Amino acid sequence: MSKPMEQGGELQFLDEGEVISFERMVVLSGLSVTELAELVEHGAFGHELHQVSVEQWQFQGRSARLARRARDLRQAFELDTGATSLVLGLLERIDELQRRMRELECRIIEDR
Repeated sequence: MSKPMEQGGELQFLDEGEVISFERMVVLSGLSVTELAELVEHGAFGHELHQVSVEQWQFQGRSARLARRARDLRQAFELDTGATSLVLGLLERIDELQRRMRELECRIIEDR
């Protein structure tokens, strides 16, 4: 599924499975190189990135949305990196639970 992302005042659509380089992620996210690297180190985008060097880091398109959300959280609540990663993880879990709940509600309606 494609999601719109704004880059430099220009709207782009990213496939959630698209592979994004670290440099492009910095541009798409609006985070600094340091902020993005710290979020990766805190596991905000999963732990698989720790297995390779920074130059080899690649993100899925879905991570661009997470990075933008992280940037917004940092700005709105003046959070440090650890708190941003924690809140981001909790919000993602809430989103997943709400999605699953909607699926179950649809199944219940279909079964009637």
